Amino acid sequence: MCHFQDSFWWGNGYEEMHRYIKQGEEFCKEMEGIVTERSDVEKEYVKGLHKLVMKAKKTVKKCVGSVQNAWQKMVVELEAEEEIHRSLSFGLSQDVAKVLNGLTEQQIKQRHVVENAVKDRLKAHGEKQKQQLRLKKTSHKTCRDLESALETLADVKANRGKPMSEKDVAKLEKNCRKLEEALVKSDRDYRDSNMKTEEARLAWEASMYRCCQTLEAMELERCQQVQLMLVKYSQLVETVIRPTEQVYLQIICSQRIQD
Repeated sequence: MCHFQDSFWWGNGYEEMHRYIKQGEEFCKEMEGIVTERSDVEKEYVKGLHKLVMKAKKTVKKCVGSVQNAWQKMVVELEAEEEIHRSLSFGLSQDVAKVLNGLTEQQIKQRHVVENAVKDRLKAHGEKQKQQLRLKKTSHKTCRDLESALETLADVKANRGKPMSEKDVAKLEKNCRKLEEALVKSDRDYRDSNMKTEEARLAWEASMYRCCQTLEAMELERCQQVQLMLVKYSQLVETVIRPTEQVYLQIICSQRIQD
C-alpha cells in the first residue's frame, strides 16, 4: 500500500495533498446537496399525495355500496404510499445527508489542526533560516574586518606602509581585540543558529509526517463512509419499491373484487 508520506513529501507534495483532500471534501458536500435535494423532492411529493388523500376522502363519501368499498381501499393505499415517501424523505435527510455533513465538518476541523501545525512549523523553519543567513553574513564580515585590521597592524609593526603614532597603534590594537571578541560571539551565535534551524526543520518534518498520517486516515474513513452511505441510499430506495408494489397489487385486487 502506498502511503501519503511516500507520495506527498517532496517538492509540491503538501500542496498536492491539500488539493487532493479538498477534492474529497467537495465531493462529499456535493453528494450531500444532491441527497438533500432528493429528500426535498420526496417532501414535495408527500405534500401532493396528502392533498390527493384529503380530496379522495371527500369524494369517496359520495359513493355507495361496493364502489365505495373499492375506492376506500384506494384511499387507504394512497395514505400508505404517502407514509412510505415521508419515511424515505426523512431517511435520506437524517441517515444519509446529515451523516455526510457531519463527516465533512468533522474532517475539516481535523484537517485544519494538522495543516496549521505544518504551516506554523514551516514558517518557524523559514524564520530560523533567515536568521541563520544574517548571522552567517555578520560572522563573515567580522572575520574580514579582523583580517584587515590584523594585516594593517602587522604592516605597522614591520615598518611597512604609512607610519602611525603610538596612540594610533594602540587604538588599532584595541580595535583588533574588539573584533576578535566580536568574531567569537558571531561564530557562537551562528553555530547556535545552525542547531536551532536544524531543530526547526526536524519539527517541521515531524508535523508533516503527522499530517500525512492523519489525512490518510481521514481519506480512508471518508471512502468507507461514502460506500456505507451508498448502501444506505439503496436500502432506503428499496423500502419504497416493494411497499409501492404491494400497494399496486392491493388496488388491482380491489378492482377484481369490484368486477
